[in-house]
Amino acid sequence: MQPIEGATAKLLINGKVIPITNCYPIKELAGKVSFETSFQLEEVRFYIVRKNRPVKAVTLEGGSSLETFDLSKWAEGTAEAGDRIAMQIMGGNQEASASLNLCDK
Repeated sequence: MQPIEGATAKLLINGKVIPITNCYPIKELAGKVSFETSFQLEEVRFYIVRKNRPVKAVTLEGGSSLETFDLSKWAEGTAEAGDRIAMQIMGGNQEASASLNLCDK
């Protein structure tokens, strides 16, 4: 799948946009995950990345499986401060990606 220039996606938790420029303790990422995208969402992949290596991954279809997904519960017990949560958001022939830095705060 080749990314299409201009494809965008925003991460929302409990309806609130989460800026990817900040770092977050994992507890702040609790709640209902959703995305605002410039394309029809079909699949989302989440990865916990530590020192450039994925240590945990999950793939979710858009819709009901994403609506019941709690990012903090999924990452709990694996994610540590200094890790990143990488996201790959796909639909049709479009794709967007981003990552969130985790910290203690």
